[in-house]
Amino acid sequence: DYNIFRISGIDGSTKRGIKVQFNKNYLKYSHLIKRYYIIKKNSMIKNKYVKKFYGTLYSAKSWGPGRALARVPRIKGSGTIISGQGAINNICRGGRTYGVNKTKKKWGIKMNRKSKIKAFQASLISALIPSLLISRGHILSDIKNFPLIIEQLVEMIWDTKELILTIKGVGGYQEFCRSLKKPKIGKKTYKFLNSTKSIPAFIVDNKCNLIYLIRNMKNINIFRISSLSTLKLSPGGNLGRFCFFTENSFISILNLLGNNSIMNSSYRHSFKCYFTAEGTKKTKIKKK
Repeated sequence: DYNIFRISGIDGSTKRGIKVQFNKNYLKYSHLIKRYYIIKKNSMIKNKYVKKFYGTLYSAKSWGPGRALARVPRIKGSGTIISGQGAINNICRGGRTYGVNKTKKKWGIKMNRKSKIKAFQASLISALIPSLLISRGHILSDIKNFPLIIEQLVEMIWDTKELILTIKGVGGYQEFCRSLKKPKIGKKTYKFLNSTKSIPAFIVDNKCNLIYLIRNMKNINIFRISSLSTLKLSPGGNLGRFCFFTENSFISILNLLGNNSIMNSSYRHSFKCYFTAEGTKKTKIKKK
């Protein structure tokens, strides 16, 4: 069965549609998204080891049996606070071993190429299913046509007032305002936070005026197709992100993953797409 995704104009009117067939069976690869998220998060952690001068601060020696204390190397002396403390054992306060430069855990783990592509396809298909977005807490009551595919003239907008008027006509204004009221999230940590799942994202084909406009807005992201990844479409390893697509960006995604894709034949099964327009014949999408 094919789904017709309608393109909405700037004034809110519905225009031509795109006839798409996609496999929902790719959502069974959602465990690969969580695995890819954990690998990327662990790769940011630095390998920690004990410094060289630990274990050389005090001259310690075990006090032997018969003292009602463990036979651990302890600091010499009597009467002071430091004397009697264990020096080279993890049980004791401040206990360290000398010159241990080995890391006990392997953080940098790689992932196969096929599983990366399956995770990317599953994260993209999850943005096209409204039931997943509603389960995440998004508001879709004011949207006429889902997914939100807007006309190509949106990329030429330079003023915020014009952008708000288009979103009111097309839909998604309640979700747009809700993200602006939230506290600001830092740029360095927004990929790896679960709170970014409720932040909307604009997806654009090429460099345009709309990138410079949304860059200064709070808690709203914009991405090109060349910089898309699984963590941007499913941050925190969670499926279903609220996205605004432009016309050219949505068609170029279908060319990547559809029948006319550049990839091998084993990766072409996620989308089958046909371009339709009212009053015209159906034609397949051609490669750029």
